Amino acid sequence: MMAEKPEGLNKCLRDFSEEARELYLNQSVPYLELPPAPLEFYRDWIGPNKPCIIRNAFNHWPALSRWSPDYFREKLGSKVISVAVTPDGYADAVSDGRFVMPEERSMTFSSLLDVIEGKVEQPGVYYVQKQCSNLTEELPELTADIEEDIPWMSQALGRSPDAVNFWMGEASAVTSLHKDHYENLYCVISGEKTFILLPPSDRPFIPYGLYPPAVYRQAADGRFEVDEQTDAEKVPWIPLDPLDPDLERYGSYRGARPLLCRVAAGEMLYLPSLWFHHVRQSQGCIAGAASLLPHYYYITTTSLIMLLPRQAEPGLHRWCCLTTTSLLLHHYYLTTTATTSLLLLLHHYYLTTTATTSLLPHHYCYYITTTSLLHHYYLTTTATTSLLPH
Repeated sequence: MMAEKPEGLNKCLRDFSEEARELYLNQSVPYLELPPAPLEFYRDWIGPNKPCIIRNAFNHWPALSRWSPDYFREKLGSKVISVAVTPDGYADAVSDGRFVMPEERSMTFSSLLDVIEGKVEQPGVYYVQKQCSNLTEELPELTADIEEDIPWMSQALGRSPDAVNFWMGEASAVTSLHKDHYENLYCVISGEKTFILLPPSDRPFIPYGLYPPAVYRQAADGRFEVDEQTDAEKVPWIPLDPLDPDLERYGSYRGARPLLCRVAAGEMLYLPSLWFHHVRQSQGCIAGAASLLPHYYYITTTSLIMLLPRQAEPGLHRWCCLTTTSLLLHHYYLTTTATTSLLLLLHHYYLTTTATTSLLPHHYCYYITTTSLLHHYYLTTTATTSLLPH
């Protein structure tokens, strides 16, 4: 189990999140009455990494008037699609200490509609949720009803969408709290989606764990079993349910300030990359999303480890580690350099760490220094993180 963070560091992290809200984050998700120009969208929303709901952005799409159960039955009735099936609606979520994925079932579109409309009773919760550009790959018959490319978004990021997804399912289907590395535009065609959003600066309050992966399997008698994948690596995921947070177990979540927003039919949510989100929808809600990787996205890591014997103390080593990480995201350039040294001084071990974080263009600088004395070890850590426009 990881050691508790020093109270001074906890205070710094709490202050960081609070000051981010005071500096530039909105208290609620704002509405735009018209889609913005590409430069305006980049400057006001992509660059600052802030969500917004955009109205009148796809009024011209035929999908708004065409997409209905009758239309789907006529156009796609015999089409075989991939549907996620779970016992309780929670797919890709932590359950009983495991990260459980849904059963992926192939079925005709008409069979799915029978379940959603209540014409056929089936155990489990059904949801079309595949995020591998399933609209263009599995349902190309529907692409004429939408725009696969949102012009002002593609111009702002300098690229076309990496994926165009289609979602449709029951109200019990829930998307657990997680984050994506994509810029997302969620377009609700019918019904309503409800989002719980948390900014990246609230990451210190959000618990993570490593969980063995598993998959739901429905037995012949209708019961759902969990098939654990023992030969797979553990999955990092968020165990907390923001609808009913266990604050006794995850007390740090008290510091988070989630935003609640509802996206109605005809509205579009811009969800920036790295924002945490939890999603619910009305029964039979139909929605789509265009997902784009940030225009510039580079990660480089360099590590240098030296183990040097000390003649004064046979078997004792001096350990030095230098790590540099660079990330170019949107118009932010992130660099991190950390140096850790373990030295012998008067038969005491000294480990030091120093960290500095700077956020620009908000001209916000954040410094963390942590010192702790554990047994005969003296710990200090220093790290430097810079976010700069490229």
